Amino acid sequence: MEKVHRAIAIRKPRWLILVLVTFATGVASGFGGMALALLLRLVQHIAYGHGLHTIVGRVSFLQEVTEASDLRRFLALCSCGAVAGIGWWLLYRFGSPLVSIAHAVRRDGPMAFWATLTHAVLQIVTVGLGSPLGREVAPRELGAALAAKLCARANLTPECTRIMIACGAGAGLAAVYNVPLGGTLFTLEVLLGKFSLPASVAALGTCVIATLVAWLGLGNGLQYSVPALAISPSIIVWSLLVGPVLGLLLSTDRRQRRIRRVGGSDRRLGKLGFWIHPSVFILDLEVSGAGVNEPRL
Repeated sequence: MEKVHRAIAIRKPRWLILVLVTFATGVASGFGGMALALLLRLVQHIAYGHGLHTIVGRVSFLQEVTEASDLRRFLALCSCGAVAGIGWWLLYRFGSPLVSIAHAVRRDGPMAFWATLTHAVLQIVTVGLGSPLGREVAPRELGAALAAKLCARANLTPECTRIMIACGAGAGLAAVYNVPLGGTLFTLEVLLGKFSLPASVAALGTCVIATLVAWLGLGNGLQYSVPALAISPSIIVWSLLVGPVLGLLLSTDRRQRRIRRVGGSDRRLGKLGFWIHPSVFILDLEVSGAGVNEPRL
């Protein structure tokens, strides 16, 4: 019986180890999110004809896309398709199986670090080339993978590892969007589904640290600057007309996600999305960049 209690005491993480892992997760997620954000700017500036000197400048992505020639926009979109198709085929063919953040938090399997890193980089590169993929998923995945690696090194318990993986994902989101409180709520409400004191302290600590670290390369500025808008009858009519269309598109996307989740596919929906985005991109440049431009309009 004494040996059993001794083994439990050894496996139980001490408070100092938890503090160090929490701090390291915040720092790692902050640097990871900052690196992905700078990579996104680098790809955008190179793809649409602006030099490296504008990476930390104030030239917006919408301005770059608008000023680029039609041929350059066409080549950027073709490059996006090539990188996405070849890159993800190689990853799924030769890489380790990908484990989502939700599955890692539920302890359904460990996150393969290098496969997750490659997956995140592919997302950022394709978004920089004009893909409509969300740019917030990559820093969350990288933060979660870094947290999992730190927890494995520190030999934390499964429950503590679960909390820290969720904190790493929230810290990555906070670092990229400069929203420490938003990242904290995302960690507690969406990933963990609870507001216990230890989880809340860890989530807030990692998100604040990651945000401060990301300031070193991204600065302390607003991601979206939306001016005050007045409601008019035309806006109300437009909303009533466009709302059902957007709802139909979102329901189609959710259907496709459910089909992929159970291991199937719907080729008709895939082909529809393949043709819709390039067509809309040609007609309306504001849809490029995964939602970066719309709030600024």
